[in-house]
Amino acid sequence: MVGIGGALPTSDTDIRLGDVVVSTPPGTVGGVVQYDLGKRLQNARFERTGQLNAPPQMLLGRAREMRWRYNNPKLPSPNT
Repeated sequence: MVGIGGALPTSDTDIRLGDVVVSTPPGTVGGVVQYDLGKRLQNARFERTGQLNAPPQMLLGRAREMRWRYNNPKLPSPNT
C-alpha cells in the first residue's frame, strides 16, 4: 500500500496514496521499498541504501498464484 503522503504519479503510471501495489522481490532484495531508505541522484535515478525484510513465504506464494491466474485465466488454479 502506498503509505502516508506517498504518491508516484508519472506520465506512464499514476500510483497514489491508498493504492495497493503488488511486488515480488528479485533475488535477495525485499519486495517493499521504503522511500527514505535511499537517495535521489542527480540524473533523477533512485539509489536504494537500505531495505525492509522480505515478505513472508505465504504472501510470496499467493503473489505467484495471482500472477499465474492473471496469465492463465481459463485454466484452473494450480493450488486447487
